[in-house]
Amino acid sequence: MQKKKVLVIDDDEIVLELVFDIFEEKKKFVVSLLHNPKISQIENIDPFAYDIVLCDFNMTNVNGLDLLKYLINKSNFPRYVLISSAKELIEGDPLLEGLEVYSKFDICSLINEL
Repeated sequence: MQKKKVLVIDDDEIVLELVFDIFEEKKKFVVSLLHNPKISQIENIDPFAYDIVLCDFNMTNVNGLDLLKYLINKSNFPRYVLISSAKELIEGDPLLEGLEVYSKFDICSLINEL
C-alpha cells in the first residue's frame, strides 16, 4: 500500500509537531509541514503533490480559508481540510463545497478515518 502524502499548514509549532507525531505513528503517511507561511510560499505549493492538505484557519501571516481557496482554485484534486471549530465559515460558498472542517480536538478521529 502506498503511503498518503499529507501537507499540514499551521502557525503553531507545537500543533505542527503534535499532528506530525500522530500521523507518523500510523506509518501510512508521508507528512510535510509548513510553518506560518507567507504569501510567496503559498504560491509555490503544488496541490498535486499531496493527497490531503490540512490547514489551520487562524494564522498570523495568512487566513487559512483564503489559503485553501487559492489552492482549490489551482486544483480540487487533494482532500482539503480546514482546522477550525467554525463550520459556518464555508456555508454558502460553492468553491468550498467539498471542504471538510474539523476542530483541533477532532484531528485524531480524522487521522484514524484516513
